[in-house]
Amino acid sequence: MKLNSRSSRLLIATLALGVGVAVLFWGHKLEWVRQFDLAAVRSAEDAPGKQLHEYDPATGKISIRPLVATTEAGKTFQRVIVTDDPEKIFESSPPSALDYAVLLESLHNHGYRHVTVTTRLNWNDDPGLLADGLDLRLALFDSAVIPLAVTRGPSTGSLPKMLERTIIPDTQIHGDARLVPLVNRLTLPSHMTGDAAHVFAGFHHIESNPPAAGRIAMLARWDDKGMIPSLELLMIMQAHAVLPSQVTIHCGKYIRLGKNGPIIAIDSYGQTTTPGLTENNTPSPPLQADKLITQKKSKTALKPIAIIHAQGERTGPTNAFDANRLNQAIALTRAYPVPGDGSSHQRLPLWGKLVILFDVAVIVFLLRTMTRGNQHLGFALTAALTLPMLYAMMSLTQHWMAISAPLAALLIGWIIPFSNRRSTSVMPEYNPSDPKPVIRA
Repeated sequence: MKLNSRSSRLLIATLALGVGVAVLFWGHKLEWVRQFDLAAVRSAEDAPGKQLHEYDPATGKISIRPLVATTEAGKTFQRVIVTDDPEKIFESSPPSALDYAVLLESLHNHGYRHVTVTTRLNWNDDPGLLADGLDLRLALFDSAVIPLAVTRGPSTGSLPKMLERTIIPDTQIHGDARLVPLVNRLTLPSHMTGDAAHVFAGFHHIESNPPAAGRIAMLARWDDKGMIPSLELLMIMQAHAVLPSQVTIHCGKYIRLGKNGPIIAIDSYGQTTTPGLTENNTPSPPLQADKLITQKKSKTALKPIAIIHAQGERTGPTNAFDANRLNQAIALTRAYPVPGDGSSHQRLPLWGKLVILFDVAVIVFLLRTMTRGNQHLGFALTAALTLPMLYAMMSLTQHWMAISAPLAALLIGWIIPFSNRRSTSVMPEYNPSDPKPVIRA
């Protein structure tokens, strides 16, 4: 194709326009094209760890929200310490299932509506009906969280209802989850059934895969059912009133709790960094469980979350957390930012997109009139200006456009082979007076 011809330049520009329109209408059906367009928009105002970008496929709206601190967000925790019971308030030490049932009922009578248990609710002897009574007391609360230890074994164990209730399904998980630890059974059988709708269980220990130093495991995969949260993650969810159905996981990036809840940074293994302890996140002085049981009943609104922890020579070994890890777990509930109020960008109307594609076709037509070296330079500069054009559009009009369409049109106009002008060789005319060629043997 000779490029000195006006019709050939017009044909190339038309072809570029057609490819741009095709990408505009059908390019979003390819995941990598859609992700490329969103990444271009994200780069316009991206500040790692400081902003959250949201895309609504139904409306095409992109929202950019800053991440702000959560120092005053969420419920607080009140530690309730179970001691070795020197005054023999409990039935036994360590406490039995009946002791925990009495303690939970007392907490409920004092106005507590949320509870987290950080001691293992397993006993050497099966508590039988006493365990059923403990289940009924857990059901009194608006939310109750208890710990379980999990591991990976040759066969899959049964999934307790309280753990099944916390599973985050694959539809809420994005990215590569292969490095997140895989589990399929409990380390010890649970004496609790957790039938109540607001009783949740999280793992406090992965026997086959402990977290790295300075890290806290937030997630584990339960075979092909989805991901289960750790006790720390459940505590954060409880503090911010977030249910498992409201959790979104982006593997290797972050866990998002609801629309306005914390954004928890995680690595590819589902772990987060251990928080530092300061005066602002150090928990308040604890209450003694035996003293609480003997106190007069009271119902006061806006009680914090009661968090039951053991302390003593005999009761201490029943803890799922040691004291330092408990303080870190409480600190985590306030350690992560939440999305604030931000800006939104509507998708550019169709007529605007077509105008831009037509402009690109005109640019292709004009660039093809230049010499080959200038054409390459012109196409490269035009391609480099597509991102600034997108940024200016977002800033001035609060609209955005998928730049894959104009880039595809420009690329087609650029890569169609260049051809040089070549003079056509002409056969010389025959002249009778010219000497005949001599043929030598």
